[in-house]
Amino acid sequence: MGTSLLTNPLRFRLAVNKPQSLSSAQVLRDLQKVFNPSKFFAPWVSAEQERRRKALPAQRRRRGNRRVDVKLGHGGTLDPMATGVLIIGVGSGTKSLQSFLNCTKTYHATILFGAATDTYDTLGKVLSRAPYAHLDRQKVETALQRFRGRIMQRPPLYSALKMDGKPLYKYAREGKKAPREILERSVEAKNIEILKWLSSGSHDYKWPAEEASSEEKEVAQDVMELPQNDPAAQSTSPGSNRTPPAATIAGLKRKRPSLDSVGDDIADEAIVSKRKEIAPQEAKSEEVSAEFEDEGLQYSSSSIVTQTPVVPAAVVTEPSAIVVSESPVPVVTDAAAVVNEPPAALLSMTVTSGFYVRTLCHDLGQEVSSLGIMSALVRTRQGDFELGRNVMELEDFSKNEDCWAPKLEQMLLTWQKRDI
Repeated sequence: MGTSLLTNPLRFRLAVNKPQSLSSAQVLRDLQKVFNPSKFFAPWVSAEQERRRKALPAQRRRRGNRRVDVKLGHGGTLDPMATGVLIIGVGSGTKSLQSFLNCTKTYHATILFGAATDTYDTLGKVLSRAPYAHLDRQKVETALQRFRGRIMQRPPLYSALKMDGKPLYKYAREGKKAPREILERSVEAKNIEILKWLSSGSHDYKWPAEEASSEEKEVAQDVMELPQNDPAAQSTSPGSNRTPPAATIAGLKRKRPSLDSVGDDIADEAIVSKRKEIAPQEAKSEEVSAEFEDEGLQYSSSSIVTQTPVVPAAVVTEPSAIVVSESPVPVVTDAAAVVNEPPAALLSMTVTSGFYVRTLCHDLGQEVSSLGIMSALVRTRQGDFELGRNVMELEDFSKNEDCWAPKLEQMLLTWQKRDI
């Protein structure tokens, strides 16, 4: 390619298909190791070195002898469990990533019924179990109606939202309660539908094996939506404005937060597993050059993972007739009491900034008089980037530069034309 494409300023964006087990920041680190010594970015690196050489003495002293790295940032974190579209800004393209944080996103998520965990997904510890034999596709279709449009949603305790300057997940990891209640906020689901109903025995999703301790349940009591049979405890948010099921954590008290605006409104699926010590990325657009923020992630992979997630094919279905069950369900605390495997459902949703898919799974489980956890998550689209259309596979960058450079050049040219 011609060197004119990558002279100063360098500005473009691309998207990669993030595999499981990698954090979003680790993807940036891996890509930077590939980009820094490449011929593709050599013109820009040379131009940046020359610019720094001509900088004022004070600027040179501030930078010291730091090497010139290709500047990277991402437009919305995907936690290690999730796969799919991860938008990456290159050079000054990192400054425009905010637009991708605020755009709509489409996810394919799998909810597994019958259990609740502290992280709202299968990476956490089991807090409680509930019956699920009464569930079928029709009941879940009915319940989903309450989650479409603008709703009130409470972020999970295991999130990167900050309270008193400290991420919520840190309070949980330290076994401490948050200083205040985590309050609901307005989010929007433009569309939610069931792509596939996975009946008992038709899938391989499992509840986590590890049980939460009584201390961990105590920490969760002010946050978890596991209501007791308290007629006075009502809320306007989906998952709580119904006949409260008795699927509760023993000894937990029902507390209803009011509205507040803690943290930010970014719908990043940041997740912490206390068992694996996964600490989420700050919920913001991240710019990365020579130094990366330490996420506390302890995945040992230092190279690009070549596992590629499989995006389920969409199955278009018509909504069924609505039948609402008002009967509360007795709590199940003994795993042995559950005979058949729980059902699951593959959901497709298009949501705006601030929407937590894990919270949807948690609240939907309660809405159908059971419990629910997120078992899989794929971001299929974010803004103009969509899997199968204009998203590069991360494994491409582990190959020879001749394999990935032409694709990257085409993306650069596309975005340069948009900026004209």
